[in-house]
Amino acid sequence: MITLFELTFAALIECIPFWSYAKLIITCWLVTPQFSGAAYVYQHYIRPFYVGNRPIRVCFV
Repeated sequence: MITLFELTFAALIECIPFWSYAKLIITCWLVTPQFSGAAYVYQHYIRPFYVGNRPIRVCFV
């Protein structure tokens, strides 16, 4: 996911000199069990899309 972000915004990331350190901190936050970063991302951003009784809208052009 970080690689996809890097490839998409490559021109913008080249202007940020500390991107490698920010990527390291984000990866450590997601992986380290003491911070529960991956659980937080799942519960607040991914799970709401799969839980609930939302109608599915299909539009054909």
